[in-house]
Amino acid sequence: MANDLYGNDTPEARQWAQERISWLKRRKDGALDVITSLQEIRDSLDNLTSKQQERLDGEIGYFDRHKDRMDYKNGKALDQPLGSGAMESTCAQYQCRFKRTGQFWSLDGDEAFLALQTLHWNERWHLLFPHDRKKE
Repeated sequence: MANDLYGNDTPEARQWAQERISWLKRRKDGALDVITSLQEIRDSLDNLTSKQQERLDGEIGYFDRHKDRMDYKNGKALDQPLGSGAMESTCAQYQCRFKRTGQFWSLDGDEAFLALQTLHWNERWHLLFPHDRKKE
């Protein structure tokens, strides 16, 4: 959005984007602040192109639909990951393990195997099989 408003990779675009990213990370209702900012731009600038107006409406809609999941300040306080990288990596690992050539799973079998693999990867196997705990 910043590039659409201020030009590709200009100092103004970077500053505008960084300010809104900071709102998301540091403010209690950062997503609502971003929505308000985008609405103000849409309503106050007369020289917006139709592409810019369409893009603004799209961004406002995106933030409005996802605002309840954008409590990054609280997430950071709870030491939760802010990005999707950890989840995407985990999904890729599971897909590699479960989608090998010639493997076919029923839903019940897939869910059971997924639970077992998760226990193993999270070093919690002993919760299911306490007698199998490694001797220290």
